[in-house]
Amino acid sequence: MNFTLEKDLRKKFITGIELETRLNENLSEARSIFSEVFLSREWSDVFSTTITYRAKARRRLENDYERRDRLALDLKYKIKLGEVGVQYRFRAQKLLGILGKESALSSSLGTRHKIKLDYDLNKKWEVSLAGEGFYSSEIGAGLTHTDIRLKIGVQYKIKKRNYFNLGYLVQREYSSNNPFTNYNLAVSYKLMIK
Repeated sequence: MNFTLEKDLRKKFITGIELETRLNENLSEARSIFSEVFLSREWSDVFSTTITYRAKARRRLENDYERRDRLALDLKYKIKLGEVGVQYRFRAQKLLGILGKESALSSSLGTRHKIKLDYDLNKKWEVSLAGEGFYSSEIGAGLTHTDIRLKIGVQYKIKKRNYFNLGYLVQREYSSNNPFTNYNLAVSYKLMIK
């Protein structure tokens, strides 16, 4: 479940807040809770940058939540070929730490590469398919492929600047002794304010 609120600050600048809860597989409890604030700059019709701060609470096996904060910088390139949109996003991110703990994760750096295709069915409906690779590193070590994510979704434009999205996301861990696979139904609402 996700709610996003975006606001145009000036020509080419957008800021916003995003709130999200990811439930476990049987929908009985929150597995992760996120809140993000971001600032985007459109440099041209095809290129933009975004800086994001994320606060996250992640459920642990001990049945409590561990807080992880993150700072990310996105570089996004998108083109439109008729009714088909093609987007590539590069993300560099730094885990700012796990509050209250000393951990190797506290020094984690990472990159993510995402490719997204979307298709306009008509003025109200859009379908999309996205794939994303995650790479992370501890200080002094090289990048390691850690996760892959695939998402399929549909977006409905309720009215101007109001959107409802429904999607399905699969995320698989790598580089782990006991790799974990997440299956998520994604439901979101986005409101854009001028």
